[in-house]
Amino acid sequence: MAAARKLFVAGAKVLTDLAAAPAVKDILIEDGIIAAIGSEQEGPPPDAKRLDARGKLAIPGLVNAHYHSHDVLARGMFEDLALEGWIALAIPPPARVLTRREARLRTLLGAIDCLRNGITTVQDMLGCGPGSEEQVEAVIDAYNEVGIRCVLGLQVGNRAAIDGLPGIRERLPAALAPMLSAGVSDARRILDFVAEPLRRSGGRLTFAIAPGSPQRCTFDLLCGLAGLSARHRLPMVTHVSESKSQVMLKQAGVRLALGADNTSAGDAQNLFEAMKLVCNMSAGKGPARSTLLAADALAMATTAGAQAIRLAGRIGRIAVGMAADLTLLDLSDPSYLPLNDAVRQIVYCESGRGVHTVIVDGEIVVEDRRVRTVDYDALLAEVAALHDPFARDAGAHAAFVAPVLPYILDTVRAHAGLPLPFDRWPSADDRLPDDGGA
Repeated sequence: MAAARKLFVAGAKVLTDLAAAPAVKDILIEDGIIAAIGSEQEGPPPDAKRLDARGKLAIPGLVNAHYHSHDVLARGMFEDLALEGWIALAIPPPARVLTRREARLRTLLGAIDCLRNGITTVQDMLGCGPGSEEQVEAVIDAYNEVGIRCVLGLQVGNRAAIDGLPGIRERLPAALAPMLSAGVSDARRILDFVAEPLRRSGGRLTFAIAPGSPQRCTFDLLCGLAGLSARHRLPMVTHVSESKSQVMLKQAGVRLALGADNTSAGDAQNLFEAMKLVCNMSAGKGPARSTLLAADALAMATTAGAQAIRLAGRIGRIAVGMAADLTLLDLSDPSYLPLNDAVRQIVYCESGRGVHTVIVDGEIVVEDRRVRTVDYDALLAEVAALHDPFARDAGAHAAFVAPVLPYILDTVRAHAGLPLPFDRWPSADDRLPDDGGA
């Protein structure tokens, strides 16, 4: 029998409870699981590797509950676009040739961005479809190589773009309609495509079922995907319309999670930014006190994120029996001097600069701010070689979409003028209707 992998994290201030100040403790990790948490003792077991964590703040590894690795190379290419216009420009056409090498490199690059910002788990909604089996295998291999935990969802749909935007048919000239009518695929073929890689589940890699959005899927496809979710006991993730959800779902007991979404939309995989933003959005609306505080935001990025992707009880907390996914923040960074309130300073002061060490499944994957699992310098050279062909393809796609883009944006503007019975931005004094206790 192989000897247990043991790691002894010594002398960190450990955040085990968001409502309490962190205390200096040692953490013993065995075979990727937190085996013990205690005050500083005589030292590590003789067969354990010792990690000196003095001057560090140990927090649960962050959970990026909504992310897309497929457009990592499009970072910085778009700004100030309506969602539908961005989708038209950012999502490459199925005809674009994607090599296994490009799929691997963009996956590694995005995962490294996450890891260096303290993210230990991603839910990756990978835009793909039948015919891209080789690229999916490359993505899976890349995640196993880099060492991040991933819940992979193959983002699929089978309705044409022209059917997903109400009103576009009436505005679009008949000659341009074929440009938004392509890409319809057979539901059975898509279901077989989604089901096939599920055999690769295990360890740090698990799966989700990921219809792109309800309006992009036929009813038969949605039912089939729901069946896969139930049969394999997998989470189902999708995109749906947003409303005053951040406060009212919170009141209803729904666990809210955070995600950094597309790299080409937010340009950074950084949940510290997301945590601060969600608090400031709530505080900035209405005269009442905010109902979303720093502890709520950090919970969204840890325990609630784990619940959203069905990994509750496994990740999201520092506790005995949980997976050893930890982020160590450098307390010598100005963000923590002085350390008045650890949770508030993580949410309002941290930018990612303080991330020093990242542990996933008991393995040190980032140490002293450098990724240990991948030769980053070699990766830089390979990614640089992709830039020109990718930019060329993106430019050609933009030129192709240009004739229909004004009609898409015109339709979006028309929608913006329609009255809605809700305000998508929550106010701190929003409340659910009183249902009389029913």
